[in-house]
Amino acid sequence: MHFRNWLILTVALLLVLYGCHSVSPPPGFVSGETGTAGRVEFPPELSKAAQYSLLVCYVDQEGEDAARWAAATLAVAKNARQRLLEELRVEQAKALHEKYSTVFDIDATGCIVWKENGLASRADWDELETMFADVEEFLTSKRAVVVPVAEIEEYLQSRRDAAQRKRFNAWLKAGHDALALLSDDTAGQLDMLNRRRASVRAKRILLEAESSATASMQSGQGMDAVERLDAALQMLDENATPEVLGDYTTRPRIEAMRRQAPQLIVARELQSLSELPLEEWQSGEERLSKDLLAWRKDFRFTEALAQNAEVIHMQVGIFRQQRLQSVTSHVHELLAAGNLVYRTARGFLIEEYGRLWPPCTDDALYCYFDEITEDLGQSLLTEIMGLNNRMLSDAGQFMLAVQQRADEIENRFGLVVGVDFALQAIPDDFDGAVVSKEDFALSRQRAAHAREMLLKQKFRKAVGVRRFSSELPGVGLAWQRDIERRLDGFLKASPLGKFLQIHGDLPEDGELSSEIALADGLLADYESGSAQERIATRVFRCVSAPHREILNGQRAQYVQELYDQEIVTRTIERTARIRLSLVIRLAGTEERRVEINEFLRREFVVEETRPLQVAGQHVVDDLTQTLPVAVAPELRVDRVWSEGEMLDEARRRVLDQVLLQLLEALTSGLVEKGNHLEDWDWEDSLSLSQVAQAMDEMGEFEVLLELWNPQNLLESLPPLPENPSEPHAAIYQQLVEHLTELQRWLSLLSMTA
Repeated sequence: MHFRNWLILTVALLLVLYGCHSVSPPPGFVSGETGTAGRVEFPPELSKAAQYSLLVCYVDQEGEDAARWAAATLAVAKNARQRLLEELRVEQAKALHEKYSTVFDIDATGCIVWKENGLASRADWDELETMFADVEEFLTSKRAVVVPVAEIEEYLQSRRDAAQRKRFNAWLKAGHDALALLSDDTAGQLDMLNRRRASVRAKRILLEAESSATASMQSGQGMDAVERLDAALQMLDENATPEVLGDYTTRPRIEAMRRQAPQLIVARELQSLSELPLEEWQSGEERLSKDLLAWRKDFRFTEALAQNAEVIHMQVGIFRQQRLQSVTSHVHELLAAGNLVYRTARGFLIEEYGRLWPPCTDDALYCYFDEITEDLGQSLLTEIMGLNNRMLSDAGQFMLAVQQRADEIENRFGLVVGVDFALQAIPDDFDGAVVSKEDFALSRQRAAHAREMLLKQKFRKAVGVRRFSSELPGVGLAWQRDIERRLDGFLKASPLGKFLQIHGDLPEDGELSSEIALADGLLADYESGSAQERIATRVFRCVSAPHREILNGQRAQYVQELYDQEIVTRTIERTARIRLSLVIRLAGTEERRVEINEFLRREFVVEETRPLQVAGQHVVDDLTQTLPVAVAPELRVDRVWSEGEMLDEARRRVLDQVLLQLLEALTSGLVEKGNHLEDWDWEDSLSLSQVAQAMDEMGEFEVLLELWNPQNLLESLPPLPENPSEPHAAIYQQLVEHLTELQRWLSLLSMTA
């Protein structure tokens, strides 16, 4: 009975509580017919902004309860809110649409819908860019509607709805004075915008490339046109093409222009070459050579080359005939002028005119041996080589006559050696001998005599050392003698002894003539000293070999005796310093001032031991546990140098540096001479006298290199001491580099000869 009463009471309470909970309808709500949720209707004079704000306020404030107790009514409010949102979006886009209605429309939801062909024919790039910027600003701006507070309060007051007014005021105070109207599809609309903007820019680039390529083709800059078109077409991607704009003609037209460009380039260039006057054949030959090199390397010209193969072959044949005639004419001119010595020394006609010896390079027209030129180049080579062989004999006899005159009348011994050098350089793989074996032998004899005369009359030089000054009595003269002996000993043991000799007692005011002088010597410092000795001790533990022993009547064990050995180490330091300055004077060159500052520091170590002290035993059961045997180390006992010995060592180093400075000054002059010879401009404009001067210098340079023998001189240089000073190491390295360069020169001359 009690349970039944409790159940009735609970049900009654739930019915009361449910009946007390109610959700107010949204503003403008009108109940529908039976079975429908209703609709929202506002007075026509109430603005859409006010209607939208009231519905947003309702969903924000009552949405949670309405979703639980009045879901159908809430759905009606949300649908009405969405419809008003889309109408407001359409209104906001109205001005933008009216401005650009030919390009896009605005759908019922307020989104931009681009017209299929709206941009296909447009080429007003600046206006289009302005449009895209306006649309982008519209899509990305914070579009919103301002809540019309006064209008809403007037509406709610007229409705006498205190609850809704209270709800609206609370919502408004929460910061809802403006409501965003952005679309959920803004990102998608921006993507469509960017695709069209990129496509317009791509189309603009294509059209500009087409225009500039057309101008380039008309001005003869065909390759520039091809590159421009290629670059423009390669820039396209699937999301940025004229087709995105509805333009299906621009890209095919430009692609066709690009395909036809190589054929037009080749045809126009061949036409231009065929119209050249015959006297301009050499420039035409050079042009065609460069053209063919470029076209062969460019796959885009493969088809055009095949189509024009016959015309190319004909044009190459014309140039070939003109070149052969030019070579023949020049040979006769050289023979008439007696100027063949130059051509002989430089490799004759083939190097300059045939450009076929040594073997062809890719930039030579007549090396273009393929299905186009066929054997035109090879036949030209054969004819020029035959012409060259016929003139070599005359050239050889002329050179022998030049050499004889230089040797017997003019005493130009360098020219004698230079002509011999040129004769030995004549290729030996032509048909027939250029000069006879007897003539070659005669040339060698003249060159040998010329070498002797050059050494005797021009190259032999005296090296003098003028007296040094020093504050120490007699030391300056002693240093002068030391330097003389050091230089004399080195020169006699090296290749330089043939033409460099020490000249003692060079007078202070004597003329240099061809001598080399070491003058203005000053010995500023010449001293030695020692630092305080340092003593250190260390203990070394000696370990004897293990032996087996029975201890205290127990089992046998392994025993090692341990001893401590005390080692006393004395470190003695010695120093020496020599500061020297002098001037190296070479005839015809600027004097070179040399500063040498040699500071030598050396440590000597003397070790001794004290009696052993017993340190105990090491006893183990297993042989593997024994200690490594250690015996006292061998003691270091250096012989301590005297201060005089330190000075002697420093003096030897300084003397070596003086020697290196002198050799470096001499080699610098030789390297400069080699650089001068490399700068000679061996062109046709050289007169015979200029050619003779160049060969004279070349011959003298060759003899100098042979006398120096850079490789032997490298091997005879005094070695660098331990821990050399930076200036000592630097001058040594510079001298080695100079000698290596001279050895390269000598090797080149030897290979040529």
